[in-house]
Amino acid sequence: MLRKNLLFTRLFYKIFLEHPNDTVNPQGYWAHGRFGVLNSIKGIFYMKAGIIHGIFPILFPFTTSSWIIRSFVKLVESDRHKDELKKYVSQKLVRQLRRDTKEYH
Repeated sequence: MLRKNLLFTRLFYKIFLEHPNDTVNPQGYWAHGRFGVLNSIKGIFYMKAGIIHGIFPILFPFTTSSWIIRSFVKLVESDRHKDELKKYVSQKLVRQLRRDTKEYH
């Protein structure tokens, strides 16, 4: 019985808690879920606006690109995506972005 409980606990951790806690700046399950779901729902809305803008350029100018930039800034500020940022973005840009957003707030 103890072995089954241990297996269940490990499996539960692996499925629900490992990813939100596997960075230098860990995040709880609910905070991670809330951000992921809400940001994705917003993303769907803004991507649809981008499609409409592609067809009718007068509608929603800069709406999608502005959301992408704001979303990117949130990811940088979260300090949870260092490996991805190193892979895709120059560190000079990341440092500048962090400085600029601190000055802005």
